[in-house]
Amino acid sequence: MLKFRELNCKSKNGNIVFFGADFFSAFPVSELAKMYGLDEEIYNRSIDKLTIEQVQSYLNLCVLDFMPGKVFINIGDEDIKKSGFNMDNFISKYEWMLYTIHTKAKASIYILPVMSSSPAAAMLNKALEELAAKYGCRYIDTIPALSSERPMLRAFELLKAYLRTHPINFADAMETGNNTYFTNNSGMSNPTLAGSHALS
Repeated sequence: MLKFRELNCKSKNGNIVFFGADFFSAFPVSELAKMYGLDEEIYNRSIDKLTIEQVQSYLNLCVLDFMPGKVFINIGDEDIKKSGFNMDNFISKYEWMLYTIHTKAKASIYILPVMSSSPAAAMLNKALEELAAKYGCRYIDTIPALSSERPMLRAFELLKAYLRTHPINFADAMETGNNTYFTNNSGMSNPTLAGSHALS
């Protein structure tokens, strides 16, 4: 964590933060953003093997200190591996995390599924999608990337439109793999949450 503390001293507020566990900790989002021509500032503060129980200890350092404009969350990889995984407890702590980020950072929140094809992941991802709808967050289904020959590249393509902080064009939206972006965001100037106020 010392590395993060040192790097955070030079960070800028209002940008994009990635916060997650296994999948996100290995996700070279900043490098991919440069490859795809994005100029947004992106900070990946994900921690390998992070569990929902540990989130409270890291939330300030990895998310809130940035006062981000957007937060992308991908947590649950480690939790579902544990015997006796308690879905209700996980969702309760996830709700606390969403509420805390919204009230303290006023950020737009994007939830990603646990990147696994296991039955446990499928059940959790359904609950996360419902949680996103309940609290006005956006759920981005990146599961199709698992069947790609280049899963990280495909996952980034599904995310790219939501990383932009300025209006996107039709081609960018189509890279998400469907046309729901414009349908769900008509009248919006950029891909931020339509209903983040639901958390207040």
